Amino acid sequence: MKKQLIALSVLAAIPFTVSAEYYLGAKVGSSSLKNSCSVSEPCDDGSVGFGGFAGYKFSDMFSLEAGFDKIGDFESNFSSGKTAKGALTSLTMGPKFGIPINESLGVFSKFGLGYTNYDVIDDDLNVMAAFGLEYGISREWKTRLEYQILGGIGSGDTGGLAAHLFSIGLSYHFGSDEPVAAAQAAPVEPRPAVVAEEPAPVVLAAAPVVVAPKTITFQSKKGVGLYESGSNKLSEAGLHQFDELVTLLTTYPQSNVTVTGHTDSSGSAKFNQQLSEKRAQAVADYLVSEGVDSSRIKVEGEGEASPIASNKTAAGKEKNRRVEVTIEEFSVEE
Repeated sequence: MKKQLIALSVLAAIPFTVSAEYYLGAKVGSSSLKNSCSVSEPCDDGSVGFGGFAGYKFSDMFSLEAGFDKIGDFESNFSSGKTAKGALTSLTMGPKFGIPINESLGVFSKFGLGYTNYDVIDDDLNVMAAFGLEYGISREWKTRLEYQILGGIGSGDTGGLAAHLFSIGLSYHFGSDEPVAAAQAAPVEPRPAVVAEEPAPVVLAAAPVVVAPKTITFQSKKGVGLYESGSNKLSEAGLHQFDELVTLLTTYPQSNVTVTGHTDSSGSAKFNQQLSEKRAQAVADYLVSEGVDSSRIKVEGEGEASPIASNKTAAGKEKNRRVEVTIEEFSVEE
């Protein structure tokens, strides 16, 4: 007799990373103070600078960042005869815009205001601009190369200064998604056996067991993500989210599965297509490592082409970053 398992579908909608997170960092590098040597007097317009920064990441492409820098120790003179000597420091704040190049590397730019202090020159607001590269070492740690300019320092006969700082930095990011394990599906109770009346022989008739289509959704919270940040490698916490799926596939070796990756609209369409395929493949590789034959697994990536929410909001993007796992219809012979 056959027990028909009809349209058994497991849909795992799993966000990859949280859109919002705090981060702290420090940087050090080479600095210069342009237009600070106007006459042939003792002058030093080069130095070593360092600083710290903190930010809040609203999405993969937008953050708000503030920093404090000791740009360097300088000795300046001006055509007016005035001189300045000492440390040039600054407070800066502005939006930071990022564009991913690949899974780990991205470019960024910052524009905003700075508040500088340098000897006899009046403290004042200045224009700040910066650009650079940022690389994800791991889920929490990122390093950056940055070129920052503060223009319009000083006024009148001590004006026209521009501070340049080329630095390397390291930052630590707090908070990412932690999928919550899906609730265990209730076991399907078989119908009682039917016993024929005497004098006919006793016959046990196993009624067909019908399993309705079922969707399992893995939600997220701040903590550990399914993937390492900027990577298609599954995190240790993410591996355990597939335990129920592995159990089902190993229990029913005649079943086949399709793994489909999806992304939000951050980055280029080509990059998102490749990322969705690689992250779906990471899930497939894990299933194989748990004993599921690779011939039973089909891997697909749809990139940003099939959103289930708006990509105009952080919450919508979070929903669109997912992997869908579908088990096709199959039957079990008793």
